[in-house]
Amino acid sequence: MILKPKKNQKGTVGIGIPGAVSPQTGLVKNANSTWIIGRDFEHDLATALGREVRLANDANCLAVSESVDGAGAGAKVVFAIILGTGCGGGIAIDQKVHAGPLSIAGEWGHITLGWMSPEEYPGEECYCGKRGCLETFVSGTGFENEYERQTGNRISGHKIIKLLEEGDDTAEKVMRTYENRLARGIATLANFLDPDVLVLGGGMSNISRIYQNLPGPLLLTGYLGMSLLHQSGLQDMEIPVVSVVQHGFGNQLSLDCSAKKAKPKPRK
Repeated sequence: MILKPKKNQKGTVGIGIPGAVSPQTGLVKNANSTWIIGRDFEHDLATALGREVRLANDANCLAVSESVDGAGAGAKVVFAIILGTGCGGGIAIDQKVHAGPLSIAGEWGHITLGWMSPEEYPGEECYCGKRGCLETFVSGTGFENEYERQTGNRISGHKIIKLLEEGDDTAEKVMRTYENRLARGIATLANFLDPDVLVLGGGMSNISRIYQNLPGPLLLTGYLGMSLLHQSGLQDMEIPVVSVVQHGFGNQLSLDCSAKKAKPKPRK
């Protein structure tokens, strides 16, 4: 997105990327598009476009955008998760990104899947070099991997969803496995951050049934639910569950996020 420039001044370009820019070196790190790791991508793009470029983590962009005027508007702490080819997370507190001194706050995709079954352990190898990262389970790629594991056949996520809508039993089983894993990831997040709102973005976030089916697994997962259910007198009460909502910007999401980032740096 290019901010509207003042007269006789080139506009600034804001871009959300699936990675972070090191505050120490200015180089890209932690990107699932591994070819940009170690590059001064901001400088490369600025040189190619002939104008100022500002880069930011796409999940951080999502978090601040949704906290300002999206699905998390009015909430103090918004955690945003991108469920696409990869899996990222970002935190906004009082409508401002909290990235941390290393620019890795919210990297939810690289904590391990909680409460793994023997069949899941130790998990597939992630591009980061570790095993068991949430990204390998709950990204769109992880969704496709699970279908391939169960059937021996590799098809796209779109085709799996089409089969699901047609009542295919295997697709239903794969989807239920995905929802359970996503719930475990969210429960882990709630245990240490407990955000007011958790906003989902990315291609997998557009599957509407996720929002109806998540509360059940969340209540049965880890400290989030079991500690409440085991407390005396709570069995007959309504148990609060993390508020999980869909992004508010649809296909305009990335444009809105990057526009908020594309503020020209003050002139010295």
